[in-house]
Amino acid sequence: MSDVFADLVGQDEAVVELRRAAAAAAAVLRVGATDREPALIAAGPTGGDDGDAPLTGTDSSAGMTHAWIFTGPPGSGRSVAARAFAAALQCVHGTGCGECPGCHTTLGGTHADVRMVVPEGLSIGVGEMRALVLRAASTPSGGRWQVVVIEDADRL
Repeated sequence: MSDVFADLVGQDEAVVELRRAAAAAAAVLRVGATDREPALIAAGPTGGDDGDAPLTGTDSSAGMTHAWIFTGPPGSGRSVAARAFAAALQCVHGTGCGECPGCHTTLGGTHADVRMVVPEGLSIGVGEMRALVLRAASTPSGGRWQVVVIEDADRL
């Protein structure tokens, strides 16, 4: 595997934007920021008609923000993009190298600071969302950021 974004075939614009945001997040850590915001990544079914997973809610000049929404029709790769971005945020090099422990454990679904939420029913319950908000507000236990990836976020 060359890097965490290798599976995002045909989504070059999205990969460029995600790499830029991951680099901006790494820069925040390098300058010694003490007030780190949790990263919330939501993958929902609405959005572009071209099969890509366009990014919404981001200012192209902002770099990194506290939340991202990946949109697109089913099968467009929004969950793959969200998982890859989460891995890039946890990368010890800040690049999404795909080889370091942060990348490896995030992609493998075992990173302690990355929570993947996949609704089992038609909605996500209030109790589960309250628990996720509390978790997102906590300090990372071993990673660089606290990340919550919510699949099918339209169910919120």
